[in-house]
Amino acid sequence: MQAFPYFENQVDFLTQFTQKSYDILRVLSQLNMRLTQQLIEDSINANRQFLACSDPAQWGAIAMKQAEPVGEHLRNYQQQLMGALSGNQSPR
Repeated sequence: MQAFPYFENQVDFLTQFTQKSYDILRVLSQLNMRLTQQLIEDSINANRQFLACSDPAQWGAIAMKQAEPVGEHLRNYQQQLMGALSGNQSPR
């Protein structure tokens, strides 16, 4: 017979809670790092296109073209974030 069954249950609960919290923080960190890297790469590409453009009238078209991948990155981030927080997915 165990002397302190409630204590062991509490320790088990806290251990599982701590592990799950660590896993979620790890996934969030990976998602944030991946999004940051993608946004920096997109920014570098956009700046290269702006610098290569000799006609300032085309800057609007370049900016609109560069907004598409940013929106896609943010949608993917949101989907992966919701999946990670619900416990259904790990980052890809």
